[in-house]
Amino acid sequence: MDKNYKKKGMRQFNFSNLRFRLLLIVFIASIPAFLYTINHAVEDRSDAEAQIEQEALQLTKLTIASHEQWIEGARQLVIALGNIPAVRDRKPAECNEFMAQLINNYPIYENIFAVTPDGEVFCSAASLNHKVNTSDLVYFQKAVSSHNFSIGDYQSEDRITGVPVVVAAYPVYDDWGSLQAVVCVSIDPEWLNKLAGEMQLPPGSTFRIIDQKGTILARNPNPEKWVGRTMPEESIIHTTLTHHEGTAEDKGVDGVTRFFSFAPIHSGSTETGLFVSNGIPVSVIYTQINQVLVRNLIYLGIVIFFMFGIAWFVSGSFVIRPINALLRATERLGTGDLGARSGLNYEIGEIGEFARIFDGMAGSLQEREVQRTQAEKELKKLQSEHQIMLDTVPAWIFFKDKNNTFIRVNKVFADVMNMTSEQLAGKSMNELYPEEQAEAFWKDDLEIIATGNPKLNIIEPININDKMHWVQTDKIPYKDSKGNIIGIIGFTIDITQRKEAEEKLQEALFYSRSLLESTLDPLVTINPEGKITDTNKATEIVTGLSREKLIGNDFSDYFTDPDKAKTGYQEVFKNGFVRDYSLSIKNVSGKVTDVIYNATIYKNPGGKVLGAFAAARDITQLKLIREERNRLVAREAAAIAEADAAKKLNQLKSDILNTMSHEFRTPMNAIIGFSDLIKLKMCGELTKTQEQFINNISNSAKHLQSIISDLLDIVKLESGEKLPLMIELFNVPEVIEETLAFMSEKVDEKNLIIIKEIDSEINVISADKIRFKKILMNCLDNAIKFSKPEGGIVTIRSWKIDGFAQFSITDTGIGIREEDMTKIFSLFYQVDSGLTRKYGGIGMGLHTVKKLVEQHGGRMWAESKYGEGTTLTFTLPLKI
Repeated sequence: MDKNYKKKGMRQFNFSNLRFRLLLIVFIASIPAFLYTINHAVEDRSDAEAQIEQEALQLTKLTIASHEQWIEGARQLVIALGNIPAVRDRKPAECNEFMAQLINNYPIYENIFAVTPDGEVFCSAASLNHKVNTSDLVYFQKAVSSHNFSIGDYQSEDRITGVPVVVAAYPVYDDWGSLQAVVCVSIDPEWLNKLAGEMQLPPGSTFRIIDQKGTILARNPNPEKWVGRTMPEESIIHTTLTHHEGTAEDKGVDGVTRFFSFAPIHSGSTETGLFVSNGIPVSVIYTQINQVLVRNLIYLGIVIFFMFGIAWFVSGSFVIRPINALLRATERLGTGDLGARSGLNYEIGEIGEFARIFDGMAGSLQEREVQRTQAEKELKKLQSEHQIMLDTVPAWIFFKDKNNTFIRVNKVFADVMNMTSEQLAGKSMNELYPEEQAEAFWKDDLEIIATGNPKLNIIEPININDKMHWVQTDKIPYKDSKGNIIGIIGFTIDITQRKEAEEKLQEALFYSRSLLESTLDPLVTINPEGKITDTNKATEIVTGLSREKLIGNDFSDYFTDPDKAKTGYQEVFKNGFVRDYSLSIKNVSGKVTDVIYNATIYKNPGGKVLGAFAAARDITQLKLIREERNRLVAREAAAIAEADAAKKLNQLKSDILNTMSHEFRTPMNAIIGFSDLIKLKMCGELTKTQEQFINNISNSAKHLQSIISDLLDIVKLESGEKLPLMIELFNVPEVIEETLAFMSEKVDEKNLIIIKEIDSEINVISADKIRFKKILMNCLDNAIKFSKPEGGIVTIRSWKIDGFAQFSITDTGIGIREEDMTKIFSLFYQVDSGLTRKYGGIGMGLHTVKKLVEQHGGRMWAESKYGEGTTLTFTLPLKI
């Protein structure tokens, strides 16, 4: 026995032995000195914290100063831009050019732009490829609402440039206080990070600039990892946005606890919504204080160590040895040796008294062991009889403790689980059932254990050995002899067969219900007394009443003629059916629906008539179709008459236009001839004013003569007549040069540069030379007419493609809006129609030349980008 005791190490290092407790007393006695040391360190730390808080906040304010400089620069820039006439008057072309030049001087800005009061961007240094509206963005809303300079939140993707930016905005008002525009600059966060990178902070410190949503705009170190993300230290975000200025201590995502100081960035006296935050590691701040604390604790530890050594050796002789003797006797008693005794003298104080009590207890235990053995035999007999009773019950019976573990089960339950009762004892529900199902069972058990109330008739599916069973379970509290709940008792019956029968019945009922609801026609079943027993959704719709309100009421009550309806269902029960019985159903709203009913009786398996099944067919649509057919016949006759009248009217229009055009040509020829004679000074010398007037007369007459000629061509084309073509071989470059020479005066007036890119493979083509020159001249005239005031470039290209000669005329003019592209070849369409037209023409040119191109066997189309220019392209066969 002593050898076994030594193997356990004499319990010398067990925390519950006497020697440890004696040492604990020594330790407790040293606590006041320890607390004094700690308290002194805390006071030093408190004094240091106050000073650190002031220094950290001052450091943060110093860092803010440099960032407020670039914000102030942005504010001054947008205020200055707000005074530019092109911005105040919202002139996109001038404003775009000015902004594009200006941004080259400000590399810190990603873009400079201006928006209308409703948020539409009308001016931008960066190219605008699509419409952009900023009315939902924070910087726009703050500028408009505050009437002052404002800065928005971080944008991960700017709507104009597509890159991350922070936007500053300033509203521009006229002299009457009306909002004219909002001028904005997009600030590249990369510049903020460059400023952050120049900060000189202690090792391990962090520097951040955040917006009012907590999004990081700049960070040092690792800006590429954090810019655009929300600060992970949620408590610091909340404190910063709530208090705006102050200090706090928190642990960062890297696990390092830091002392944070924060303050807002201002623009003058206005807060921008941006905040600067510095975080200095606490370990750096308190390094010196911690070193003093560690040194004092080391000195104190050396003193305590010597005190522990003295207590250790003194306690061994006077306390530990007699206690060990008692421990050896106790271990023998614990192993079942009820004859174990201490062997100590009972006269040596408290330890001797304890030895006497221990030896008396051992003797009592020896006597009780004999009594317990006899009681166990009786208990085993009763348990055996009880188990036999449980095993004969045809239900699953189980006992479970509060830990969800089976205590006992009957044989029926064990057989279902393909295990023995002994194997099931000690297993939990999680070992027998899937996790989700086991958790549901345990939830019920916990409710019973907590309330003491049974749960009866629990019907649920369970999975046993990969086979699904439906069971009905009753659970009651399992109590001990004192009435304490120690678990639950369950009684389960397998109702799988009953459940399957119920499901088949439900399927049959659902199938019957589905048949009723699958048709769009109103269906009802009625009993021999004419009461509605069932109906479908279509009947609810046509009557305006729910199924619950219809069932039990008389079938005839829901028709405009109840007597006729009653006669109808009586005929069904008399003859067994009725066919195409005409009735009108009335809706609670007053609407009437014409229907025809078909009905038949149905019986039970014994042949007894149970009721009638009636189906209604809505014939309202059929009536409408017949009426619509009659209306269509009448319309067709009227359309034929209108077509004849229109044909005659169109012919009359063509005749009138032909006559008028010929009549206009005669005086025009005279006006042109006489004006040319006057220009040649055949009637004498002219003053400069007279020369100017006669030139205007001649040019206007020639222009009107061209319009008349085009009008005659259109009359022919619109009437389906083809224009005569004089097909001949001609030199393309020569015709182009002739056309350009004819239009050189207009080209010079508009300060245009003409570029020619003529393919040498198509020097000669076969076409109507006059018509080709007209097509080319009209395209050039459009390019010249819609050029920009400052001039531009017109490029004429030709090339060969698949047996066709392809020509294009490209200008750098005002361009055409996307919504107008489908209309430019329409007859009489003008880009700038209205009372304030800037450009001439009546909209016949492009329509006419497109017809001419198509008559040659080619095609014509246009491409344009509004504000940048237009390209007109047409093809002609090389040979006709």
